[in-house]
Amino acid sequence: MAGRSSSNRTRMAAVCAAVITIGVGSIAVAQSSKPSLTTVSEASLRNIVVNPVKPSYPAASLRAGISGVAVARVIFGTNGHAKQVDVTQAPDEAIAQALRQAVMTWTIKPGQTGGNHQAPTIHSTLTFYFQISNGEGVVSNPNEMRRIVRPAGKRRPSGGPSAVKQIGAEDLKTLSSAATVVLDVRDRASFLRHHRNGAINIPMPELTVRAPIELRAEGYVIIDCTRHVRASCRNAAGVLQQTGFSQVALLLP
Repeated sequence: MAGRSSSNRTRMAAVCAAVITIGVGSIAVAQSSKPSLTTVSEASLRNIVVNPVKPSYPAASLRAGISGVAVARVIFGTNGHAKQVDVTQAPDEAIAQALRQAVMTWTIKPGQTGGNHQAPTIHSTLTFYFQISNGEGVVSNPNEMRRIVRPAGKRRPSGGPSAVKQIGAEDLKTLSSAATVVLDVRDRASFLRHHRNGAINIPMPELTVRAPIELRAEGYVIIDCTRHVRASCRNAAGVLQQTGFSQVALLLP
């Protein structure tokens, strides 16, 4: 009897071990087949897109005189087709919908994802500018806008970036508001919850693309660090300097 019980326990342990082994193996297969997510810059993405169709300018938005910048996060599947477009900023819902519809038709050049289950899915951010000129709606990408707009901040001289100035709230009051831009580089949700009056929000990941087009200060670009990690503010200052703005300051608590 004791021998039979011992034999039964041995068989049961073997079955349990087999179940555990199979289960772990199944999990490992599922994990290895999941495609990785690779983030690329907007410039890199635009270089590998086969059919970069621009959004149309909605007639209702044009009639209402609505214009501005629209930004979307896009994910391309392993087959090279856009599979998800999330509009994070747009002047109105009609423009947001036009952006979604256009980008969902985009595909990536063959060979960029490999076309198999191990290939990465590609994630990036896209920016479009909706403007009204002589009664006509014009949609431009960042490269087209750069041909029109030049950074108004003074170009830093050769020899490396200059030191970033640090100021307080009292110093800010002494600067001319007409010659100063206060920049908030936090995410949109944080900015909407609370921000300094008159501040412009360009989230840090979008700064390289949007800053040369949208920041037109003749004087200082003041990065509001009163509600942000100081290291991130310094990174933002470095991006601005590399983009061509020399008069950059950090507003500290």
